[in-house]
Amino acid sequence: MRSVALTFVRLLGVGLLAFSGWAGAGEKIPVLLITGDDVKVHPWKETTAAIQDMLTKSGKFDVKVAENLAPLDDKAELGKHQAVFFNMYNTKKVKLSDAAKENLLSFVKEGKGFVATHLASASF
Repeated sequence: MRSVALTFVRLLGVGLLAFSGWAGAGEKIPVLLITGDDVKVHPWKETTAAIQDMLTKSGKFDVKVAENLAPLDDKAELGKHQAVFFNMYNTKKVKLSDAAKENLLSFVKEGKGFVATHLASASF
């Protein structure tokens, strides 16, 4: 199961690697990796480490990890990134604040990237 999960994460990372055309020569793409999990069957700490390692080792990304949704509430903080890699699943259906919703929608409307892995798309 672990190898399947890590393989899946690597394949999803390829999508972000395709996004790498954004950076100029030697400029790394700032990525916000939002993670955390309350489902014990998904090893989020392992997948987070694998995602961060893969992106960092590519030499194309500068990855900041957040273990909660707080960065979505801060438009200035969110704006420092060119992509959000969402690796969080919460069965409690986390309620995003109106500010977080607006900030994330604006982020994507501005042409920035959003990648949701596996069940992360069902988190809110």
